[in-house]
Amino acid sequence: MSKLVTIKSLKKEIELLKKENKKIGFCYGVFDLLHPGHAKHLEEAKNLCDVLVVGVTSDTQVKKRRKNPDRPIFDERLRAYLICQLKSVDLVFIRNKDTAVGDIKIIRPDLCIKGEDYIDSKDKYLILEAKAAKSAGGKLVFTKTGKFSKIRTTKIIDKIKKTRTL
Repeated sequence: MSKLVTIKSLKKEIELLKKENKKIGFCYGVFDLLHPGHAKHLEEAKNLCDVLVVGVTSDTQVKKRRKNPDRPIFDERLRAYLICQLKSVDLVFIRNKDTAVGDIKIIRPDLCIKGEDYIDSKDKYLILEAKAAKSAGGKLVFTKTGKFSKIRTTKIIDKIKKTRTL
């Protein structure tokens, strides 16, 4: 069975898993350049649940939110492929919504899992996601990844740009 699924087939799969009393965790991201921070976050997320579902943000949404014509570096299919290769991840889908609220309503995860950099955040999307999780019978939780939480794709790209020679 492929880890990469559509949101429609994911809904059916989740319904079956919930009948087996599996704890479903959900997290999402761009994962443009997969790095140790991503891997650690997903590993810690998996430790919180039986089945980890990861949404990879679509190219359209990345371009809309980032306002950077150079991003994403890898297209959504390649980014989803990389996430599928991680042993901590069970199911992957490409998400094409402005917020994760719609995905949460469909998946109805027990846990919506964010990185520790979101603890105490007043981000409006995070607040909406927390409310959606609660109304779907779940809750918002955070991974604890220590020094890994400081790694940022943008900083990696900037460092590469500064150190490259022509």
